[in-house]
Amino acid sequence: AYKTISGTSMASPHVTGAVALYLSANKAATYDDVYKAFTTTVDTATLTPNNTNCGGVSDATYPNNNYGFGRINVARATSGGIAPPSPSSTPVPTSTSSAPSTAAPSSAAPITPTPTTLDPVPTSAPTNVPVTSTVAPVPTSAPTTAPAPTPCNGCTACYATLIDYCFPPRYTQAQCTTFTHFNAIWCGKK
Repeated sequence: AYKTISGTSMASPHVTGAVALYLSANKAATYDDVYKAFTTTVDTATLTPNNTNCGGVSDATYPNNNYGFGRINVARATSGGIAPPSPSSTPVPTSTSSAPSTAAPSSAAPITPTPTTLDPVPTSAPTNVPVTSTVAPVPTSAPTTAPAPTPCNGCTACYATLIDYCFPPRYTQAQCTTFTHFNAIWCGKK
């Protein structure tokens, strides 16, 4: 890193990416779904309180003014609260191969193949007369052109072109202009 600094402006691109991952896994998610997913699946055990919290809220109480709800766990949020599998130090059992089996001798007599004969079948003599065929005309219809896709992809509110997501209609045009990380465009009434 060229420079390390902290603060909400440093966290916002990461949160934006986490929300984009969540929305790609949960296409029909609403704002409330996203909020619940990211506030109920956070990690707090890994945070080290430094007692620099303001407002009389303990660092050990979440949400607080230092860590918010906690550290986002995108894997848990996108999987509905199920923690991702953790590595195990227990060896995984493997199957053992058995010794190869030996074929038992057969008491059946060997089979001797018998020759077959085929009687020749006469064929017709070739002719020098050309064979012609006619191709029936196929009716054609006038060419059709599909309508050009609209930049809003059917969305009638705020549309995020980067993640192909239509925000719910309750978002205003002013709010839509703030979603620059998603390449949002306003598709509602002007």
